[in-house]
This record gives sequence, structure tokens and C-alpha cells, in this order.
Amino acid sequence: MAFLASAFTVYSTTVDYRNAPAATHMVTDMYPVKEIDFPAVAICNMNLISKRKIMELAEEILQMDSVRAMNVTKSKFLELLKTMGHLYTFSSDEEEPGDLLLLHEIMVNAFSGARRKNVGMVSKMIVVECDNYAVRCQWGGVIRMCSDILEPRFTSDGQCCAFNYARWKDHFSSSLSDKMSAPVLKSEVAGSDYGLWLLLDVNSEDYFYQLLPMIGFKVMIYSPTDYPDSPSGSSREILVARSTETLINIGASIFDTTDDAHSMDPVHRSCRFKTELEAQFGGRYSFSDCIVDCRVRDIIKKCNCIPFFYPHPSGYGE
Repeated sequence: MAFLASAFTVYSTTVDYRNAPAATHMVTDMYPVKEIDFPAVAICNMNLISKRKIMELAEEILQMDSVRAMNVTKSKFLELLKTMGHLYTFSSDEEEPGDLLLLHEIMVNAFSGARRKNVGMVSKMIVVECDNYAVRCQWGGVIRMCSDILEPRFTSDGQCCAFNYARWKDHFSSSLSDKMSAPVLKSEVAGSDYGLWLLLDVNSEDYFYQLLPMIGFKVMIYSPTDYPDSPSGSSREILVARSTETLINIGASIFDTTDDAHSMDPVHRSCRFKTELEAQFGGRYSFSDCIVDCRVRDIIKKCNCIPFFYPHPSGYGE
């Protein structure tokens, strides 16, 4: 009986190995903090459209001869401009049928010919800029100029202010020559005093179109080289209300593997390395980016267009 039990154990182990020959393990807890990439952080204002900027844009457009002939009042035009917020939420609720078509006609008349602009360009004209709500910034225990460590970048929630976002461009590239926009930062010392610290101003009087029914910010934490996308599971999200102090605890899990695993068929190891699928991702593959790329290609197939804040797939409008 003992021999049969041993034979069954060996057989079972062999079958398990054939089905899943790769195993993963976490690196020891003693892994040095200074060798771990600090995550990227995106600060997304709940106010997607600046009231001040949209008022200025409305006045500018209504003064154009091509638009003035349409006899649209300023109050009506502001109502129409608010529907631009639906571009972020993929909704198309209209108080009156035909509002979206009317807005489209006005914008085509305003931004055609020499003034030609696409939706992404117009959205950047009315977004709340980082300088308008990032009051004070600290990184690594040192006060920094916010403009030196924060930059406007697209996320799945539109344009946000990103820290340590090392992605080279806002599209998927098949070219290895595309360099990172900046080296990935690492924290030299653990602890909240040496991480990222931000003082933010909600500027509630400038609210025009809100992402969620609250005044404050959404904080996205994600890999520095991934496109920050909530549906793909690539980001951790925290809502920060006004007049509050929020401390966010960050932990890291480091996984390592041997070089021998590269020679195994991906079907058997049930995972991919960043250097694989080079034709689509230029040697910078990630599961999250793969999901986003698949979703964007489906949108192109069905709609022949891409939401302006999504990355373009390799070979499409780079």
C-alpha cells in the first residue's frame, strides 16, 4: 500500500508539473526599498471642465462670424458645452433631442480650416490645469515645485496630473526606440515623510461638470509604465473629499523568475514577460495594457474612432 501511495504521489506531481511547469514566489521581505519602483500617482480633479475656461471659450466662439449666423444664445451654448462632459462617461443624455448634433455643427464651424482642432485639443483648452489645484508638493522629504514633478497626462478618467508616469507616449508603440519620458523614481527611505505629499485646492467655484457627485479628487495609483485604466484593474483608486487629510499606505510585492522560464511556451507558464508581444507593445507588455489595447481595437472596429483620452494601438495614428 505504501508503494502504491508513493507511486500515486509521484504520478500526481508529474501531471501537475506538466500542466503548470512554472512556479512563482515572492522575494524576501528584506528586499531593499531603494530598489523598488515607486508607483505612478495620478490626481484627477472631480471637476472635468473649468467653468472659467468654458465661459471664455463660449464667448470666443460666439463672436466668430461662422457661429454668430446660427443665432445661438450664450445660455443655450453653455448648456450644449456641458454635454462635452459625456465624452468622459460615454453617456449621451440630452434634455432636448438634437442638442449633440447642434453642438457638433457649432464646433465644426468654429474649428475648421486654419482653426482646425480635434476633440482632444478642445478638451485640453477647457480642462482644469495642474497649477490651478496643486498648491504645494513634497517628494523624498524635500519640498519641490509642483510643475517639476507633476505633468498633465491622459488616464481613463480624462486628463489628470501625474507623478512618476514614465510612459513614453500616450499610445501603444511597436518601436523599441521610443524612450521613457523620465526614469522611474524610487524612494530611498520608507515612511510617509519620504513619499509623495501634496496640498490640493478644490477650487469649488470653478466646477462646471463633475465626474462624480462630490467635490474633491480621485487618486489613481498604478505602474509607472502602464496606461492608468480602472476597468482593466491596473490602478488602485482612492476618493479624497475636500477639507480632509488622506494618508495612503503603499505595499510592494516583488516577483522574480529564472532565465530558463523565457524558453517555455507561454501556454505552459501561464504568463508573459514584458519583452514579449513586441509587435504590439515594443517590448513593454503588461496584462493591463493588453486589456486596454484589446478594448480600443474593438472600439475602432465598431465605431471607427477612439475616445480622445485612450492610447492609440500600434500602427494607428501615431
